[in-house]
Amino acid sequence: MLPRDFFCRIVIEHDRPKSRLGKAFAQSCMATAQLSQFLATLLRAEHNFSWLRRILLDIPRDRARILTRGLSAFCLAVEGNVAHITQIAKLSGGIQVKKMICVAALVAALIPFAVAQDNNRLPQASLDREVDVRVPAIPGTPAVLGNPRHVTPAPPTYCKPCLFYAGDFDSTVSNANGLANEVDVIVSSGAAVYTPFLINAKPWTVTGLFTDNFASLATLDPAKSPYEIRHGIPVAGGSGGTLVCHGVAASTNTDTGLNDFGYEVYATKVKVTKCTLKANKKYWESVVPYCTGSECSNYRGFEANDEGAMAHRFGPLEPANNAFFNSVFFGAVFQQTAQQGQPGRFSSGVIGTK
Repeated sequence: MLPRDFFCRIVIEHDRPKSRLGKAFAQSCMATAQLSQFLATLLRAEHNFSWLRRILLDIPRDRARILTRGLSAFCLAVEGNVAHITQIAKLSGGIQVKKMICVAALVAALIPFAVAQDNNRLPQASLDREVDVRVPAIPGTPAVLGNPRHVTPAPPTYCKPCLFYAGDFDSTVSNANGLANEVDVIVSSGAAVYTPFLINAKPWTVTGLFTDNFASLATLDPAKSPYEIRHGIPVAGGSGGTLVCHGVAASTNTDTGLNDFGYEVYATKVKVTKCTLKANKKYWESVVPYCTGSECSNYRGFEANDEGAMAHRFGPLEPANNAFFNSVFFGAVFQQTAQQGQPGRFSSGVIGTK
């Protein structure tokens, strides 16, 4: 299997029927035909290569794509109606692979239609396992193919007035990842990440909370999110300590400009009322995005970690290795996130005044 900064993509252009059903049918037929041609080309290839670990046939709103993982040194390209294999790198001991994105054409048809492989595969709590990539990456290679934000000392614009921001997801570190944080069609009973934050000399009046989440859709449906602030979660976990502030509030998604694993990162934010926190205490927060509407059948959400540069970090440093994961679906009762293979820190924030 290759490091996660390597994948091949084929985008398919097709004629545009007028009806929505016709568009969907043409899109799926073209993508299926292209996948068949792709596999036939691989079988005819005279090169030696490792067989594919995974093929994903993806038909999002604006294009049809074939994504592959595990193809050791070749990338599928398309010229006209002919698919062919292009050698892009030679492996030395299986560790030197160049990043490559092969894009044939953009399509103009916009359709609410998606097809994906692995329908029988169980959902995974950890983002790297969900998309089937290796973490950590091979030493000496970039950890992820992402879009890290430029490092500045100020908090992000969606944290205002900002009391605390743990920092941005950093795609360049080897353990960049995300952990299930969602209520949706797939994880119907939900999953929540509780991230710690410290209050120093003065009490805080909290007016907002947010978490940065990898999400397969920008949609929040319904546009409301449960939020909690807790105190006194035991070091070993197993219980949620004391619930200090909680509720279900109208929520918004703000595009952070970050992306990785084929997901965008959105800040899911809620307004909070009647929440005052005492000085010199440690608390944990959670904000969980909802997506249970008709368009959410394949939705997944994962709270991003913020190992690495922690760009835009603001306020007291988030305690390391002290986050918890709670999910009936995944069999976790305020479990240390390290038990999901994810110690470290997660990206979240607190809005309010001192």
